[in-house]
Amino acid sequence: RIEGAPGIEVAAGVGCERVEPAGDTGRVRVVCGDGAEYEADLVVGADGVSSAVRVSLEEGRFDKWKGGSGRNFRLRKWKSPSTGLRIQGLRLLPNFTIPKGDGVNKVPIDNQYNYMLASATNGPRNRLILTILPQKDASVSRSINICTTPDHDIWKMNNGAELKSFFRRAFPRFDWDTLVAPEEWDAFAAAEGSRFPPCQRSPRLHVASAAGAGIALVGDALHAFPPDLGQGVNSALGDAMVLRDCFGERDADGD
Repeated sequence: RIEGAPGIEVAAGVGCERVEPAGDTGRVRVVCGDGAEYEADLVVGADGVSSAVRVSLEEGRFDKWKGGSGRNFRLRKWKSPSTGLRIQGLRLLPNFTIPKGDGVNKVPIDNQYNYMLASATNGPRNRLILTILPQKDASVSRSINICTTPDHDIWKMNNGAELKSFFRRAFPRFDWDTLVAPEEWDAFAAAEGSRFPPCQRSPRLHVASAAGAGIALVGDALHAFPPDLGQGVNSALGDAMVLRDCFGERDADGD
């Protein structure tokens, strides 16, 4: 339970499978992956870019509710400059150093800062810029984000040995034996990583029953942006503020 809010109970690790009308009650039923079911007067779909709540609305489960036609929730999509880019993380060993320009002396990394390192290779399919993310605890591994076009040579590596050889050519001054564990090279080569999705939005935000119950979408469930636009968190916070205002203005007909 949440301290100071005795009427709110948090159920951790419970995934929503779908939402549906709770018979003729005018309420919403939430069906979870473990078989558990909950009924509510309000469901806020904040379950991300692949929202099960939004999909339930698109399937027309609430077509008899105000605004509940499935076509109102069919996603509108469009591309941004980062749509389709591939991204994957490579973990570095703790307390690593990077070489100075003389190629001999080394400089320890300050854990509170980001670092961007450009490769010696400069072709369209072999150039890399490594982004080293900050890490509060210096005793644990630190991640490098690798983000490139889908046709980049790095995604053609078949195993850890090929990948390590690629990094040695791209960053010849780095001692990769001391920077990355052997099993990490193999794990990276075997993984698919992620791809940045297109921008997407649902044309409609909510539905309401005649009894005053409703469903509202917020955050990525309502509108999702790839990272280059930098709008995801800000938009989700804006949604939460608007929803808060709606609670204060809710009228008797459930809108």
